[in-house]
Amino acid sequence: MNYKSSVIIIEVECGLSQTTEITDRILVGKGTTCVRNSQPWQVALFDGASFQCGGVLISSQWILTAAHCNHKRYWVRLGEHNLRKLDGTEQIRKTGSSVTHPGFQPRSLIHDHDLRLMKLLTPVRITSAVRPLALPTACPTPGTLCLVSGWGKTRPQNERHPDQLQCLSLTIASNNTCHTAFPGKITENMVCAGGSVPGQDACNGDSGGPLVCDNVLQGLVSWGNGCGQLGTPGVYVKICKYLDWIQKTVKKN
Repeated sequence: MNYKSSVIIIEVECGLSQTTEITDRILVGKGTTCVRNSQPWQVALFDGASFQCGGVLISSQWILTAAHCNHKRYWVRLGEHNLRKLDGTEQIRKTGSSVTHPGFQPRSLIHDHDLRLMKLLTPVRITSAVRPLALPTACPTPGTLCLVSGWGKTRPQNERHPDQLQCLSLTIASNNTCHTAFPGKITENMVCAGGSVPGQDACNGDSGGPLVCDNVLQGLVSWGNGCGQLGTPGVYVKICKYLDWIQKTVKKN
């Protein structure tokens, strides 16, 4: 089993770029380039010049990402489309405090509670390109069509990540499908999506990014077994199980 994080070294001088995968994987395969700024809640998390993970803006000052994206401080790029070009809609912020879910155990064989809240030092300006995503009021149901987005790999064997944000429609998988694919690994805090069409999945670089269903955040890209294998869905943090924790943590901080 592998988490779906990755590191991309981006050099912007002279228009050159270099992509280097260092750790685990997560990608969107057979997706399409998103309509520019159609996912205004999508964020890109950077450690210096290195792209680390995706994330989701849930308020003007708070971001959700995967706990296994384990840097304490990030540079956050919002309003992004092309990571290697100036889009003109970007806002750049630095994270301050962050709170990892207390139940997350990075060395556990069960990848449960894989989420972290991060507070921006300065609130964002709400624009058409930078806007929070609503949290759910109910859990997703199997068969619901959702959208996952990210700058993860578009081919598992390809070292290069796309410059532009990719979008892919996936269907929420049934509990039976999820448990069959990952026996003994799925908890009530996880939801599976995809797996019915080969090559359609999240992959390296998509960790912490949003799974959006009916215009609310239902999942965060978390882990899986490879990328895009038929019968093997991707596994996402089930956000509806964490509403109390999110609300209490934001209020406390």
